[in-house]
Amino acid sequence: MRTHFLIAFVILSCSVRTQIDAESYAPGRLFDGVVAAMQRSYYDKTFRQTEWPALAATYRAAAQQAETLDEERVVVDALLHHVPATHLALLSKATHTHLLAELSKRDAPTLGLEVEQHAGQFFVAMVLEGGPAAVAGVRRGDRVLAIDGRAPGVSDRLDRSSDDAYLPDPPRHQLLTEDGARVRLRLQRKPDAAQEDIEVVSATYSAWRAAKASARVFEHEGQRVGYVHYWYIHIGGVHAHFKKLLAESFADCTAVVLDLRGRGGDGAATASLVAAVRTAGKPVVALIDRNTRSAKEVIAYRLRQDEVATLVGEHTARAVIPATFRPIGEHDVLMFPTFTLGEFTKEIELIGVAPHVTQSDTLRYAAGDDAILQAGLREAARQAASAR
Repeated sequence: MRTHFLIAFVILSCSVRTQIDAESYAPGRLFDGVVAAMQRSYYDKTFRQTEWPALAATYRAAAQQAETLDEERVVVDALLHHVPATHLALLSKATHTHLLAELSKRDAPTLGLEVEQHAGQFFVAMVLEGGPAAVAGVRRGDRVLAIDGRAPGVSDRLDRSSDDAYLPDPPRHQLLTEDGARVRLRLQRKPDAAQEDIEVVSATYSAWRAAKASARVFEHEGQRVGYVHYWYIHIGGVHAHFKKLLAESFADCTAVVLDLRGRGGDGAATASLVAAVRTAGKPVVALIDRNTRSAKEVIAYRLRQDEVATLVGEHTARAVIPATFRPIGEHDVLMFPTFTLGEFTKEIELIGVAPHVTQSDTLRYAAGDDAILQAGLREAARQAASAR
């Protein structure tokens, strides 16, 4: 059933696909393509019939007066900002390709990091365990001052943001690269620290390989606590990997920390992963934060409802309605919801899931520190000690 997939990642075949030639830019074509796709397939029939036409008319003149494709994208983003739904954004083709590769566990050229923008400043927001950036010494929370000698905001390597139009998320970007490329990052670890240049060599890697590399055992407060971080709920294999860890690497652990921070993924895997947690035979702590979304929010919701794990961290992203992807021209992909997820959409969309144990996280100048992980380890050790 299609409702089994929280992030459908279905590319709808378009009977009429808007073509945009970057070298012969025609104002309004991108805008019209987005408007037509929403008018045809947006999940809320009442909204698209009664509100969408007037909303689109409000921005049409601005789109037609745009002088570049980037200017028109700004208009489209402003339009989508008024639509009360998540998984709604105009993505670059590169970001879309990257998401599909990650979900299907395919290796691709990457620096193994993403950056997040705060008040015009850029900070490393994601560092894949065992990836190129981690190997080079880049740490989560490092401020990025330059990429190959250019300010991040004007660097050719900075891809367009991938955050939802409706949610107040800070813009999140991946860095474009090719296999073997040497990218020089100028970083600052603390506000008063000296700047340093770190060269990151791009390599074929994936968040799936990072998940495997993340698995380890912490000795914390006299307890052995297993830990694994799933950046995505990949299509196939996550629950099997987790069950194998429980049976092997984590067999003699007294508790387990399951890190659910990051993007969502395959909704069909939610029930299997919850079932694996239920049979763990030891306390399980699940880490969540403001970026925990989609399939992971359903997992967090079910873990909480079934009382089989303790949630530690921040309130989740509130983005649960499934996403569909439709190419608009040659360079853009519209992410938007075309159907709901039944009870989960009703219970979680724009509501999210609250943690049992609240621990806020500060990204900027974190210097690699991870307050949510430390809080999760403390809670896991506490529960393990109480269970004895």
